[in-house]
Amino acid sequence: MRAHAALDAVDAKIRAFGATTPSRYLGECHRAHDGACFGYVSCARTRMILEYGEDVSERTVREDFDQLAEAYAEAACDAFGEVGERMEGNAAFRRALAALGERTVG
Repeated sequence: MRAHAALDAVDAKIRAFGATTPSRYLGECHRAHDGACFGYVSCARTRMILEYGEDVSERTVREDFDQLAEAYAEAACDAFGEVGERMEGNAAFRRALAALGERTVG
């Protein structure tokens, strides 16, 4: 449920930054007593949310988003992927998400 609230915050931050933001990392978007959500928007305006169940350093969050964005770009540009299929079918993308899931709760 926190991710849904964070999506609204991501949209608000994107509008506030406009197209000229120097960084695609949006920072903390939503906090609850049991965790926080952080946002990122790709150059193609794909919104990404990572949810952490405990306090985490800014550096860790940025590194996780770097890994997620790279895995997303590789999956989106897969020459052998089927048009219209979900990215979960891409084994490398699934592995990257599983690795991130070990550190996050979302």
